Amino acid sequence: MRALAVLLFVLSGLLSQSGHADEPVGTWRWHQDDRPVKVVFLGGSIGAWPSGSFAQYLEAACSKIEIRNLSKTGYGALQLRQRYRAQVLKNPGGKPREGQEHWLVHSGGLNSIGSPSITITETMNAIVAAHRAGAKVVGLSLTPWGKEAERRWKEFAGIASRKKTESSADYLQGRLNRAEALGAFVESERRGDPNWLPEELPDVAVNLYDSELRDKSAALRDTEKLGKLWDRNRKLQAQYPDRAAAVVAAAEIPRWYLRPELHSFDHIHPNGPGHKLMATLVCPSMPATWGCNCATIPGLEWVKGHVAPAPAVATPPSQ
Repeated sequence: MRALAVLLFVLSGLLSQSGHADEPVGTWRWHQDDRPVKVVFLGGSIGAWPSGSFAQYLEAACSKIEIRNLSKTGYGALQLRQRYRAQVLKNPGGKPREGQEHWLVHSGGLNSIGSPSITITETMNAIVAAHRAGAKVVGLSLTPWGKEAERRWKEFAGIASRKKTESSADYLQGRLNRAEALGAFVESERRGDPNWLPEELPDVAVNLYDSELRDKSAALRDTEKLGKLWDRNRKLQAQYPDRAAAVVAAAEIPRWYLRPELHSFDHIHPNGPGHKLMATLVCPSMPATWGCNCATIPGLEWVKGHVAPAPAVATPPSQ
């Protein structure tokens, strides 16, 4: 059954990338009064993982939160912002009642990270919209991904792919120059302004890109081979004038991939243990109002359609 669920998940992603229809206005409602912290998860296919996602682990570990996972396979940052607006901000049932908290956990953007300025701009727009609606925001960076056989990661090309991916973490943590990060999308009245407004950044930021998810012990690439490639390629020399720094950066690219044992059907999507690790990494940074008991996560498993304590293993009787 789990294999079938993953297959359907992949097929839905292929279909969704053919185009994005206008988002319907949400009609769902919050139901659990004993969980006063209402948390919307918004991401792409990693967030939409159907069987034991990090969102489900967090809901199991945090006794005060009720979640609504609006992640959508194939969606980039623009579509995610539109989805949040239609499904939450325009939905009367999506608004918390008095005495309840509202949080947005934003983890998307990998599907549009080829254009980092667009991704950062639309992520920022979603965060601003959430703040103006009275919500607080958790910003999760993109997770590690990539493989040696893929053209955009081979040799020196991987430097740009890594930089684009890393930009999500740098933005969420306020490390990027605002004007440079938004590029052509910066407002005319703030052109040249390097500083972010408080409402443009998440209340909590977690860097999953530079975390235990990445393959920090992977073998480095052959620096001698990379150096020779740089020596005979004038375009590379113009793009990366510091030969030594470029060779080191290109050699280290495999250490920014997702750990092989955490792969699901590809090098992008974490498997069950990967999602469990994501929840473990995110949980300690969550606010006290969520009622999280992070120490319980290692003992949880995806069992018969939900996250629950792992079944006890019977020990054989002693002889």
